[in-house]
Amino acid sequence: MPKAKAKPAEPKQRKSDRTRDEFKAAARRVFARSGYLSAKINDITREAGKSAGTFYLYFTDKEDLLRALIEEFYAELPHNIALAGNGASDPMEAIEDGLRGYWNAYQKYQADIVGIFQAAMVDPAYEQIWREIRASGIRMTAHSIRRMQDDGACPGVDPTLLASALCGMVEFACYNWVSRRIDFKEREIEEEEAIQALLAALRGTLSYRPPAAKPARRRIR
Repeated sequence: MPKAKAKPAEPKQRKSDRTRDEFKAAARRVFARSGYLSAKINDITREAGKSAGTFYLYFTDKEDLLRALIEEFYAELPHNIALAGNGASDPMEAIEDGLRGYWNAYQKYQADIVGIFQAAMVDPAYEQIWREIRASGIRMTAHSIRRMQDDGACPGVDPTLLASALCGMVEFACYNWVSRRIDFKEREIEEEEAIQALLAALRGTLSYRPPAAKPARRRIR
């Protein structure tokens, strides 16, 4: 009976990349569950089913691992949000496209976003990263608000200030509804119902026009 052929050895580089990816996937699960600041390297290695010694072959510390996660997230999120609104002729359509892009990215990179936000509270380098991420959404939203103001909506309102407020609302809603840590521990929010609720709030704000001035009453003498 012929001997079975030995399975070819996995290339060292491919195995190394796979191990690194397993650590990143484990970190995302731990960060999503416990938060970045509370997570320990032992939590991550246990989640990955690897030893602490193996961890240090790929990352110098928890901050180094977070930077590796950010590289993936940061390359995709601002780019996708910007692209989402580029082809829209209607400013509200551009905002909706950007909102959908952000929601989808948040679901995929929830742990990264929470990690960046928590790290930004204690580290100026991560604070700058968080500012840059927000700036991308604020620029796109402010551009759409200016176009709406040309048609008479939201008169007298600073478009960048309004964009900052609206982006903050969306960011917190995404965190709240995806993580379910605050309002909806027992309820999973479906994508479309989340999008429609946020769009209702955005449309209500961005369609505001001041009431027409009432004609002065003529006094009867």
